[in-house]
Amino acid sequence: ISSPTLRAFGELGVLDEILRNSFSGNGIRICDVNGTEVSTVEDPPGLLGSGGILRPSLHRVLAEAVTALGIEVRLGITADAIVDRENGTDVTFSDGNSRSYDLVVGADGLYSSTRRLLFPDAPSPEYTGQTVWRVIADRPSSVDRRHFFLGGPVKVGVSPVSESSLYLFALETC
Repeated sequence: ISSPTLRAFGELGVLDEILRNSFSGNGIRICDVNGTEVSTVEDPPGLLGSGGILRPSLHRVLAEAVTALGIEVRLGITADAIVDRENGTDVTFSDGNSRSYDLVVGADGLYSSTRRLLFPDAPSPEYTGQTVWRVIADRPSSVDRRHFFLGGPVKVGVSPVSESSLYLFALETC
């Protein structure tokens, strides 16, 4: 979670709940492959810092906020057609219903049907040759911010995601 992201959560009115369910540190500690600190990138003064949150925690906080606003959420359907109009966008769904919207957000993943509907000639996703291994583990108190370990054949990063947990990734080029 970056400082601008935390600022946006504040504007959405969910920052306090996000902070209760995440970790916010200060910047990123950059280390070599042996763990020796090479540099530290600090967050801007006066702003909450870098950190992380587990996806289930983020989903719960945002879902509760949406529900509290009385916004209807429909799950298990997809967009079958999207048509831009001068005063909005018409969407036809897989359950046969159609609705008009001022804004449509397509956040449906790598093989996005929304992207395919809006940009039918866009190239399909391709494997880039990178693989990421991920794990959630207990967080030692010494991990007080994000850490990147650079210089080896594998890029490794650690990000605290709560008072007791951290997220660790290893990015390798295959």
